Amino acid sequence: MNNAHYLNEKDIKMVTDDVLNVISLAVLTSITIGMLGIYFFCPRFIIETWMKFFVWWSGMSRKFAHIDGITLCYGEKGRQCDSKPTIIFLHGFSADHYMWAPIALRMPASYHMIALDQPGHGGSDDPLESEAIGYHSQVKKLYQFLQHKNLDIKNKLHIVGLSMGGTIGGLFAAEYPHLVHKLTICCPSMQTPSASQFAENLRLAVDEKGPDVGILECGLLPQNPSELQNMLKLSHYYYTSLPQQILQGAADMRKQRNVFFLKLFRKIAETPSTLVDNIHRIDTPVQLIWGREDSIIDISGLDVLKDKLVNCKSVDVIPCCGHAIPLDQPKIFTELILGFHKFHLD
Repeated sequence: MNNAHYLNEKDIKMVTDDVLNVISLAVLTSITIGMLGIYFFCPRFIIETWMKFFVWWSGMSRKFAHIDGITLCYGEKGRQCDSKPTIIFLHGFSADHYMWAPIALRMPASYHMIALDQPGHGGSDDPLESEAIGYHSQVKKLYQFLQHKNLDIKNKLHIVGLSMGGTIGGLFAAEYPHLVHKLTICCPSMQTPSASQFAENLRLAVDEKGPDVGILECGLLPQNPSELQNMLKLSHYYYTSLPQQILQGAADMRKQRNVFFLKLFRKIAETPSTLVDNIHRIDTPVQLIWGREDSIIDISGLDVLKDKLVNCKSVDVIPCCGHAIPLDQPKIFTELILGFHKFHLD
């Protein structure tokens, strides 16, 4: 007697579904374990991935240029056109082109913008050992980059710089006035009549512990999650508490360059009056922007610049805004830049 049992189509489907369920569960389990592993043991990867995604989402393409022995990274959105000058965005100390992503997200597609990572920042290489790293060297590197991009051929530029980038932008306009159509300077690195909270903390730390340790503990070079959290509170008006592991990932990402940042900070701190000393040479139309609650560069610097500029066209103080203007108030900031950009094209 034949006792063989043959599976019908229904039985086969049930077996197939069971196998697929097991495989799906195994895959999901592996993904979950992998994500938990990354979160707890390599949180830096999460931060880096998010930053690259946000830059892409903003419409910027991440690109590279090989210039004079080093590679510079930059974000670019739109195409150069004859009717509008290209807008060049220059970030602050220890930041990179990611800080401009909220602005790029709001920038109309008809505009051409480039956000450059200065040497030693973001995706750019560190400067060569033989290279100087002060303000004037960064201005020269910016000029070389613009030559590489051929942006000084058809149109002049609208340069937007914040903090260290504001000082670099101002010095660039003074050195190469034939290339600059307009200039937006935002809370630039400078010595202000009234000391900011950051400047006072730095002075006390340096007096107590010496320059190297004092600068490391000043708040801009975080070594751990707690110090990073304090830096965010110092630089932002709006601050949201972040999970410990996310803060750890961001701290790990930043501190790999703290040796260079320390060297750069000491160099630019040697010449705190560089922008003010050269500002009379800027004859292009200038827009000044400051966050009213800036705790890093005190707003008292605004009147100094306004009084010394020969062609200051616009002064804007943004309420409920700290030093990180593009992150605190991206909508207002974008509107101010585009308003100034458009007005002086007419």
